[in-house]
Amino acid sequence: MMEVLFYMVMYWAGIFIPMLLCSCLYVIVSHIGFILTPLLRAKPVSNSGLSITVKGVLMGFKCAICLDGIATDQLARLVPCCNHAFHVECADTWLSKHPTCPLCRAKLDPILLFS
Repeated sequence: MMEVLFYMVMYWAGIFIPMLLCSCLYVIVSHIGFILTPLLRAKPVSNSGLSITVKGVLMGFKCAICLDGIATDQLARLVPCCNHAFHVECADTWLSKHPTCPLCRAKLDPILLFS
């Protein structure tokens, strides 16, 4: 059986690799890819603070802190790196204690939070 495994090879990057080794490499590379995936998907954001949205932009969104809907006549804060929305009062209460998004815990720049 071991002889068969050594004869089963895969051609990759100009070299022949035994299939047993290929499966181990695949598992390792897949795991590393899984670890790095959130880092690769992160969007570069020039302003990591919060922005106050204009009327009607967040129609249909719910505040993840108090779970009430965000009406079109209410001001809301939008976290730019993850696009999560919150009522201004809810967000300000949370952010006075934690420099992270209340929903996904994305880190926010404390200097720019209330600017």
